[in-house]
Amino acid sequence: FAVCSKALAAFGMLAEGVGESMATYMRPMLPIFFGLFKDKKVTKAAGLCLDKMFGNVLSFDNLLDKTDALPSSLDEKKERNSLVRKSCLEFLTRCVSRSGMYGKKGDLT
Repeated sequence: FAVCSKALAAFGMLAEGVGESMATYMRPMLPIFFGLFKDKKVTKAAGLCLDKMFGNVLSFDNLLDKTDALPSSLDEKKERNSLVRKSCLEFLTRCVSRSGMYGKKGDLT
């Protein structure tokens, strides 16, 4: 789990440093990041990485798009693990409560 946590920290730093130009590369990886919520040891690192990605790389439009991972991760038929669904909802709650405080793309319009 230590390697996975360090890799997630590196992705978070890349998101803060590079910013919007990483969006096309990070969007396909969202299901992988949400899937990491299954492992309780990596949940905190995955949440921090997603928090850094939101606002700098991803916007609400990206998160709530039907083709992206958040709607499918919240669907009970597609994602049977309740810990993943709960963590995704907590992430969405953090995004809504802190909208405008994150980077350029973090505004709720």
